[in-house]
Parts: sequence; C-alpha cells; structure tokens
Amino acid sequence: RGLVESKLAPGLPQFMYFSHYDRMAGQLRIDNLNERNASGPKLDTGETVFLFFLEFAGTSIEEISAATTYEGLNAKCEAASNNITGQLQDFWTQNPHLEIEVRVTKAEANDPAPFNAGIIARARVRNNLHRVTVPFSERSAGFIWFFSFLVKFAQVRKSGGSLALLLDEPGLTLHGKAQEDL
Repeated sequence: RGLVESKLAPGLPQFMYFSHYDRMAGQLRIDNLNERNASGPKLDTGETVFLFFLEFAGTSIEEISAATTYEGLNAKCEAASNNITGQLQDFWTQNPHLEIEVRVTKAEANDPAPFNAGIIARARVRNNLHRVTVPFSERSAGFIWFFSFLVKFAQVRKSGGSLALLLDEPGLTLHGKAQEDL
C-alpha cells in the first residue's frame, strides 16, 4: 500500500470538504491559546477557522500578542480589518457597505465564559450605511457560511496545486445574489 500511495499521491488533488458545521467563531480567547492547544481541550472547528481568518486578514495571534502598546495593537487590528474588508468586497457584492473589523480587548467579568477572563480577539461586522457594528455571530447564517467558506478556501489555496472542492449543501442559507457570488 505504501508504494502505491507514494506513486499516486503527487498526482492527486488536495481535497477540501466544507459543510454548515465549518463556520467561523466570532471570538476567540487568545491569552491561553497555546496552553489549551498543548494540554487542554483542542480548538474546535470554529476557533480554527478564526485563526485562518486572522491569517487571511494578514496577521496572526503571535503578531497581535507581540504588540506592546495600545497604538501598536490598534494599528495591527486596523490593518488586518482593512485587508480582510477589501477581500470580502471582492466576493460579497450584494452589500458594499459592510466591513470586517478585528478587535482585541480585555474580557469583561459579566461576559459568558470563557470570554469573561483574559484577552479576547473578536470579529465584528460594520455596516457603514447604518453606522453600526454587530458581532460576527449575529450576522445572517448565509453571511457567516459564505465568509467562513471564503476564509477556509483561501487557506487551502495557499498550498497551490489542484484542488477538489467538496461542498455539503453549498449556500443553502444564501439568497439569490449571494448564491451568484458563490
């Protein structure tokens, strides 16, 4: 079996499976991330997609954690927000007024656990037409699915080569214009 696999593997495409359950989490506790990965419960799929999101935005947990001043952290978050918004607007054409914001804040004691302690990275969606932001998780199911797919697809495409894309019930929660974008 090993010989056959070694001969066939270079010619096989990379496979990417994406389903409704691969949606990005809207926030991630980052102060204990390395500890959790090493000894505790592993990151769930939504948290992993959030890490891909940060990379897609042009930053990482390590870069954000390395910031030593508010202005340095704010500049990193704004640059990531601008980068990801530009990429989103290339693909999500039905609402040009949306922006994605990356924010890193200290937790507040009355927030639900585990977001009530430590440092939290959050994704928010700004609607410039209405001048309001909402948590990523409060956007429509279709938007969350589309954006999560975009982030995961970009991560997989980085490796290059051919790709077999397996979509489980693709875009069922999207309205017509968004299905066209997909």
